[in-house]
Amino acid sequence: MKDFLIRRLILAIPTVIGVTMLVFIVMRIAPGDVAMMIVTGGGGEDAAALNQKELARIRAELGLDRPLHIQYLDWVWGMARLDFGRSLWNHLPIWDTVVQRAPLSVQLSLMSIAFAVLIGIPVGVVAALRQDTLWDYLGRSVSIGALAMPGFWLALLLLMVLVHGFEWSPPLGYNPIWQRPLDNLSQFIWPSLITGFSGSAIIARMARSATLEVMREDYVRTARAKGLAESIVVIRHVLRNAMIPVVTIVSLSLAGVITGSVIMETIFTIPGLGLLLIDSLRLRDFPVVMFLVTIVAMSFIVVNLLTDILYTVVDPRMRLQ
Repeated sequence: MKDFLIRRLILAIPTVIGVTMLVFIVMRIAPGDVAMMIVTGGGGEDAAALNQKELARIRAELGLDRPLHIQYLDWVWGMARLDFGRSLWNHLPIWDTVVQRAPLSVQLSLMSIAFAVLIGIPVGVVAALRQDTLWDYLGRSVSIGALAMPGFWLALLLLMVLVHGFEWSPPLGYNPIWQRPLDNLSQFIWPSLITGFSGSAIIARMARSATLEVMREDYVRTARAKGLAESIVVIRHVLRNAMIPVVTIVSLSLAGVITGSVIMETIFTIPGLGLLLIDSLRLRDFPVVMFLVTIVAMSFIVVNLLTDILYTVVDPRMRLQ
């Protein structure tokens, strides 16, 4: 197990480097200049023409006049020293900003994946156990509908219903769950439910397929022939083995949860990392964007590693060498 973890962590290094290099190049070739935006306050290039000296001074102060490879190597060296830098726009420490906003995104992601699992697995398992019945048709209809309807469209539709029908609007700011739990849940329940519903579609379809496949295995027929109760057969023999591919799908669905969280934070005005990423892209705040992308890349690596470890819990026959 120890050797496996070390190998995976070593292989993760070039992945993170490749992602950061790609984001660095894309951000540099994208139109827009953060120094010009600071000088003009968003006034455009015509206004900047009158402030060329100020523009050059700010570029030199921010280090944007140096060669691109030097800028990237300085950023990498800073990350290696745990010096995550400051925002080009407001000069605030990036780490402090991320620590302040991270709990909101973590809560939204955890609630979303919880809804996805709580909806997807029961729907898929019940559809498989009641194959070709009303429950099966209903479960498949729900999963197909979740796949067909984009999350942002559902969010906008729900927001229109809540605003016009119930005079409810997303609260501004953030209420910690340990201080004002009801206000906190009222702010997070809808975006997490929509994101979880969208992510539950593929989980439900995989759970149904895996359950049907396991139910046709010889050991399941043998367990039934021995006279075991159907509930014991399903819980001990069917679900435990059917959950192996579902675990993989749940880990992969984290990508949809993260991207969906960015959209939901924007629509429901949740000041988390997703909204910070959107604002930083709009302002061409390169250090903040690169740091956030690095966090996302590392989170995927950790999730995939935990998924491999979880395999041995679900099925002890699968040992990590």
